[in-house]
Amino acid sequence: MARGKSVRFRWLALAVMAAAAVGGLSSLGGCGNSPDPSTGTTNAGGDAGDVADAGFDPNDPNSGDVDPGGPIVAQMNDVSIMFPLPQTAADIGSLLAPSATGSRGTLVPSSLYTTVAELPGSTLTTTAPSNGLAGYSIASYSDLRVVSVRIDPCFAVTDPDPHGAGCLPQVRLVFQEVRATDGGAPQAFDSALHAIYSLPRNELLTLARKLVALRKANDAANTSAGSLGPHPVIVQQGLAGPMSAGVQKLILQYVGEENLVRVAMFGTDDQLNWIFRANDLPDGGADADTDAGAATTTPFVIPNETLGDPHVQTITSASRPPDVPPLGAFALGWFFQPMISSPDDIEPLGGANQSPTTQMSSDAFTALLRLEDPTQRTFNTTDCGSCHLSTPLAKLVALPEGNDDTTTATSGANARFAPDGKSVTAADMAVMYDLTLPRIDLHAFSYDTTSPTVNQRVVNETAAIVEYFSALP
Repeated sequence: MARGKSVRFRWLALAVMAAAAVGGLSSLGGCGNSPDPSTGTTNAGGDAGDVADAGFDPNDPNSGDVDPGGPIVAQMNDVSIMFPLPQTAADIGSLLAPSATGSRGTLVPSSLYTTVAELPGSTLTTTAPSNGLAGYSIASYSDLRVVSVRIDPCFAVTDPDPHGAGCLPQVRLVFQEVRATDGGAPQAFDSALHAIYSLPRNELLTLARKLVALRKANDAANTSAGSLGPHPVIVQQGLAGPMSAGVQKLILQYVGEENLVRVAMFGTDDQLNWIFRANDLPDGGADADTDAGAATTTPFVIPNETLGDPHVQTITSASRPPDVPPLGAFALGWFFQPMISSPDDIEPLGGANQSPTTQMSSDAFTALLRLEDPTQRTFNTTDCGSCHLSTPLAKLVALPEGNDDTTTATSGANARFAPDGKSVTAADMAVMYDLTLPRIDLHAFSYDTTSPTVNQRVVNETAAIVEYFSALP
């Protein structure tokens, strides 16, 4: 479908922060406090008394169910995996749908989606969708596909314990509407659903080892080393190839409605109001189908909101006309609704309520660096919108105004995040952000139509997770 054609509005994908995106070692996950998943150590198919991992067969995702301990030599694309978009309509079926069912049930039951998590999309509807915005087209449940997956051994902890004390292991899936319309190539609609699943620590570590082994089995030339983006091996092999199929088998082995703990979404209406919200499943995902509905799910509280509904965050674009790219500093004209109270004040970077000075711009840029640093800020201390705005504001306002992140200090309270230089190097830290798009892109690890986006927070969190895995005792 051509950009904007036959659509009354557009949405932007969450990185939730579920997510947004600010989590201790996480990003696309969920704003606010995380649901408390199981902390058990027993794996499906193995228990704590089993011998060390007998080995993983890439063709059998159920092999090697017991984590043997020790470092996991992972790469960035092992921890955060983005699937390439299909090349043809027939290829869409090679991406997982929310109705896909594995050992832990359906990924996201349709009843849950239609009652609390319905997204805008390109399917006309005569009824008000569950997102509360009547009169909009929706993303049909049947058109949703998994476009990315992330693993996180210690959600929302700035200094995670190497033995996992206090850690909340999670897997995150990002769904977008993927359709081929008007005879064109498939595109992802600008909305996204984040599904967040809890795992016992031993299972999460086992899953990480299996992903590394799968990549090694399919990438003898190590082409997937380096920065994040559509997974190079899957791009090379295609969505029906063994790498993509292996990742999807692992997803269906480890996650489903039985351990689904949160669904989150965000996007914009036709007035360019960006809206964030999410719901937790009260029993930790024991039965998502039964939990479906606003009456039985629990809206999570977005951090730092001072007025209004604490369960919804809106970023309003006050002055920029639709489809006109912002040019130069302070030209975006946005503001938070409700207002937020945060030590990381980024409104001087294009905020409609500010008359910024150069110094204010510099201070706000330093605040962006803190927001993007998983060792300083977490989902529990940062609102969704601030995290999703950080990369756009850096690219469109702060950097053009001379705030150079390459010269910013790498130590201290106002430092930018820096990799360890061993398991992750500076060359691994590139973001993907398309400056030519005719609108602000708030994606974190998903697609703006056909443009893949990887924001700085996701890059930093992924690097921190790779470093954590490499140092496991």
